[in-house]
Amino acid sequence: MIHIIKTTGYAYENTDYGFHIKEKLNQLGYPSRILSAIKDMDTIKKYINEPLIITGGSTGVMEDFEWLHELRSFIKDRIHHHKSIPTLGICFGSQLLADVFDEGCVGPASMMNIGLKPIHQLKSGHIFNTMESAYSFHFHIITSTQLEVFSEGVTGKSKFVNAFRIPGSNIFGTQFHPEFDEYIMKKLSMYYKDWLMKDFSIAIKDILLGQENNTVLEEFVALCKQSTK
Repeated sequence: MIHIIKTTGYAYENTDYGFHIKEKLNQLGYPSRILSAIKDMDTIKKYINEPLIITGGSTGVMEDFEWLHELRSFIKDRIHHHKSIPTLGICFGSQLLADVFDEGCVGPASMMNIGLKPIHQLKSGHIFNTMESAYSFHFHIITSTQLEVFSEGVTGKSKFVNAFRIPGSNIFGTQFHPEFDEYIMKKLSMYYKDWLMKDFSIAIKDILLGQENNTVLEEFVALCKQSTK
C-alpha cells in the first residue's frame, strides 16, 4: 500500500492533487489510499514505516500552519530514522522534502513554470532512469548543494533542482508532475487561465502541450515492490 498525502488546493475544479496519482497507481496495479495532511496527521503518523507520496499543493513550504509544522516534523523523523522506506515528493511535496533536509533551499522562481518542459538529465539511477520531459506547474524552485541531483530544470536564465534523492536514502523528489498527461494539463490550463494571465501574463496558447516522457511513478512502484519482498 502506498499512502498518498494530499496537501492544499486543487489541480482543477474539485480534483485534489492526490486524485490523479491514485488513478495512475491503479493503472499500475498497486493499491493506494489518499490521506489529508490537514485532517489525517494522526493516521499518517501510524504509517511511518510504509511507502508514501506527498502531493503538490498551493501552500508555501515555510508558511505558518499547524498541519504543515506537523508534516515537517513527520518528514524529519522519516529522514533521520526511516530513510530506507520509499518516499516520493511531487512539486510542493518535493520542495517540502528538500527544505526539511536543507532548510532555506526553496524560494520563488523568476517566472511561472507551466506546461511540458524538457528535463536536463545529469545522471540516471534509482527511480530516475528515463526522464526526458514532464509537465510542470510551479512557481517555487529548489536550489541546493546538499541533495543528490539527477536532473535540472530551467526558469528564465536560472537552473533549479528538478529530480533528486536525499543522499543515502529511498527518499526522492521531483518538481515536475509525473501523474499529469496532456488531457489533464489542458483542463488545468483552462481552469487557471484567468489567474495565469492576471498574475503571470501567461496565455493559454503559449503553454506547451504534448506527449510527456517520464517513468517516475512506474519506477517508484517497482521500488516499493522490491522493498516489501
